[in-house]
Amino acid sequence: MGFAFAFFPMTGVVAETHGKPLAGTEFQSWFGALDQVSLPDNSVLNEYVAQTPSKNIPEASLQIAFAPRFSCSPMVSVILSAEIVGAINNDFALQMTADGEDIAFPVLLDELSSTSLQYSYNGNKDEQQKLRSLIDSSSHFSINWVPATQDAQRPPNANRVNTAVFSLLGSRMSTMAVENRCKQHEPAPY
Repeated sequence: MGFAFAFFPMTGVVAETHGKPLAGTEFQSWFGALDQVSLPDNSVLNEYVAQTPSKNIPEASLQIAFAPRFSCSPMVSVILSAEIVGAINNDFALQMTADGEDIAFPVLLDELSSTSLQYSYNGNKDEQQKLRSLIDSSSHFSINWVPATQDAQRPPNANRVNTAVFSLLGSRMSTMAVENRCKQHEPAPY
């Protein structure tokens, strides 16, 4: 049995995001990128991201991000396309497992763009590190999104349980390489 999670919308508007692949961070299905986000105050948030697509649902991905602004602490997120979320009318609960064991995963919800939503683990630095260590030592991760309520008026596919499966093989090496890039980050001069 999994856990159900509450969603809390994050505030703030992201103006623009630019992703750049990071060489030497590709292991198995995992790869790294540098995302640079222009914030409303004209500052730039750099995030070094290790991520992998779902093995069975290409519109879902798992990522671990590191930001120099936050001392390169890990931030774990699941990205779902707006199409997936819209197909189930935003009325769902998430259940997550690593190697078949349930994971408590309280989330913050953020709209990345008009095409995707990010569900970020809502934990402090130590809790984020603990989850990152669990991902490093596991071989697979899955996320189920299930209807919070059954409704006969919904289309039949909206009442079913959907599961995205992620391979964690290569996650430790990719994440370590991306984290090292974060720690070597040179801030832009003022």
